[in-house]
Amino acid sequence: MTTALQTTTPPVQWDAELRGAQYLLKSGLVPADIKTPEAALFIILTGRDLGMSPVQSLRSIRVIKGKVEVAADAQLGKFHTSGGRSRFLTLTNDAAKLELSAPWLTAPHVETFTIEDARLAQLGGDNWKKYPKAMLRSRAITAGLKSIGFDATAGVYAPGEIGGEVQVIGDEVVAAEVQATTSDTRE
Repeated sequence: MTTALQTTTPPVQWDAELRGAQYLLKSGLVPADIKTPEAALFIILTGRDLGMSPVQSLRSIRVIKGKVEVAADAQLGKFHTSGGRSRFLTLTNDAAKLELSAPWLTAPHVETFTIEDARLAQLGGDNWKKYPKAMLRSRAITAGLKSIGFDATAGVYAPGEIGGEVQVIGDEVVAAEVQATTSDTRE
């Protein structure tokens, strides 16, 4: 007996979805670094694969050097909707210690990311000086999810992990708008 891998992702309706991406770009509300309908559609489809709405995808996903970055909070949200739980044991300007538990884990996992870890990794910049707690929080989340092999976010990176700039909004670390490598074709 053969069983085929089933997907819950609907097939792409290329023409209709590309038109939708064009409308979103024309709204002027899409982040400015997303220059083309094709780029917007790629981000929307990437988010669809992760179970995100189009707007959440455009807000939380960036592609840097061909690699997908997803905001740490969005990754943690996906972990929660998959049945996982998290709690910070420590969250200061010097360290973030996160406990992750889930029905599929044999024991809770604790991940720590410290300011010293950031120094050793040569992470820096204004956001690490202005918002060390938020930056440590983000790194503890993504490192913890990678450590437990959380499949839903396997192969994605957190903002800043592959060299892109980041910005901090409240306690959330998100990708900063990036310089596009293609010309701006918005009409």
